[in-house]
Amino acid sequence: MADLRKKFARKLGINVASATFEGGRVSGAGTSANMGTLAASSGIDAIDEIKPSPMAKMGVFAAGRILHMKTATSQATGSMIWGVGAALHEHAVIDPRHGFFVNHDPGSYHVLWPRRHSSD
Repeated sequence: MADLRKKFARKLGINVASATFEGGRVSGAGTSANMGTLAASSGIDAIDEIKPSPMAKMGVFAAGRILHMKTATSQATGSMIWGVGAALHEHAVIDPRHGFFVNHDPGSYHVLWPRRHSSD
């Protein structure tokens, strides 16, 4: 991440130590730019890694009495994977004028599932 920040700051002509990265923008020394636009127009890329936080080992489940540990572990793992997949396919519509969710009730909330091909 530090390498990417350096590249953004360098492209904008500012010192990375004084640059601010917030809300999808990089700012500093009286100038500001959208990071997505800057990356697309300049071909900025970087290689880095994401390290799991200590919280990555935590999961909270109301499992009742565990009768078979392997089955319970598989069920817990599967539910977390399903939850992440569902979150990645959520469709929340935000009103750009006021920043409120337009579809904030269950009746208008949609989950976008991947399309099934005719061969499925």
